[in-house]
Amino acid sequence: MYMLDVYWRNVREMALEGIRIKEFDYASSSVILRRGTYHYTIMFDGWRVTSVRLELVNKHALILQSPAEGEWLDADGEQLPELAGAIDIDISITPFTNSLPINRLDWERGQERTLTMVYIDAEDFTFKPVEQTYTYLRDEGENRVFSYETESYQTEITVNELGLVVSYPGEFELDSPIKR
Repeated sequence: MYMLDVYWRNVREMALEGIRIKEFDYASSSVILRRGTYHYTIMFDGWRVTSVRLELVNKHALILQSPAEGEWLDADGEQLPELAGAIDIDISITPFTNSLPINRLDWERGQERTLTMVYIDAEDFTFKPVEQTYTYLRDEGENRVFSYETESYQTEITVNELGLVVSYPGEFELDSPIKR
């Protein structure tokens, strides 16, 4: 089990993210953008999300809980049936959430998986289910390259041996070496 600090640059928005990750347990992050500073905490068990809290400091906060696989509740404990079946989340301002399905699932080269994700738009704090497809394309040294597709977007992301994004072209780049 590891605990590490990782830093990413948001290339498109000229922003920086610093995140502390404890393997199999949680991730806590600050993302500094022109429009404000965000904090998020994701709790997970074996890379399956059990809760997420996203906050735009001094403005908005969103809390979602997943007490069982594919079941979602709001901050008041009310069921969110529109999210039924989704296991992973995708927060718009971070590459970290791509690591959740990559690390939760076992992958073989060439394997493709279409997953229902809870997409969280950090600009307006809305969330909705979306289909995302990951395909394990190839190895590049110790890294793995995945195709990542949504209904309107496609790119290749590169992750290291810990399943953490090192390259997300045009969006995010690793800003510091990852050390355990």
